[in-house]
Amino acid sequence: MKIVRSKRKTLCIHIDPHGEIILRAPMGMSDEAVLRFAEEKRGWIESKSALVRSRAQAFSEFYAFKKVLIRGAVYEIKETPNIRTAKIKQGYVAVPLGKPQAALAAVRRYGEEFLRVRIDEICRQSGLTYSNLMIRSYKSKWGLCRQDGSISLNWRLIMLPDSLIDYVIYHELCHRIHMDHSQKLWSILNKYYPNSNICRKNIKNYSNFCNYP
Repeated sequence: MKIVRSKRKTLCIHIDPHGEIILRAPMGMSDEAVLRFAEEKRGWIESKSALVRSRAQAFSEFYAFKKVLIRGAVYEIKETPNIRTAKIKQGYVAVPLGKPQAALAAVRRYGEEFLRVRIDEICRQSGLTYSNLMIRSYKSKWGLCRQDGSISLNWRLIMLPDSLIDYVIYHELCHRIHMDHSQKLWSILNKYYPNSNICRKNIKNYSNFCNYP
């Protein structure tokens, strides 16, 4: 259990995909008060931790670099002789002998190209706009929209099903209309992407992949 202080006004409990419990607290709050809050929430912490552990177990083959997700589909990682770089094939990713992690480089290359094409397709269809696109490696978010209209997307989005990829892209584009996460944003998002309420719930099932590997 770790306490992280910042210029926030409220206490928050976060359990990361690996099961670490993080208590986010205001700067001036004592350890005693933070831990007392955690004790009051013990039941919730235990049930949430059990859920996180079960998800981690389900993703064990991905962490062991035996499999990888591409647009929601499971691809096996196969070590292959006489190749120097990883390549995505039909249903599997071929990697050099002894280098299963090389599969991620191939997935990332494909993901960066796919996301750039897809966001432009969505803009043409919806009329939404952005000023600049960056593909980044985030550990705690799928995307980000800045005040200047630039959008950053996590390359790991390519591991999600197409519906969730679109959801994140629409979400960030809708921030061009309304920046904060008030009800107004969700209303705008639902107008442009009617499946947003379902996707907002479903994307939580892929939280382990946001900071994978």
